[in-house]
Amino acid sequence: MLRIPLDAGGEQLRLVCEKISEIDGDDLVVPIPDWLAEKIAVGEGTEVYIDDRDGKLNITKAALN
Repeated sequence: MLRIPLDAGGEQLRLVCEKISEIDGDDLVVPIPDWLAEKIAVGEGTEVYIDDRDGKLNITKAALN
């Protein structure tokens, strides 16, 4: 699942994923199916970039330094 702080963009992203997300305290929580997590190679603790380009929720794995 993704946990996105509301004050760090979660409030805006909420509009593009309102049917699958929920608010938990100060976070927007978006569940990610196992098949999708495998496809984009993310797991617990993986940092990702999230945006609402083209009106869709886009998830991109952050580059490792």
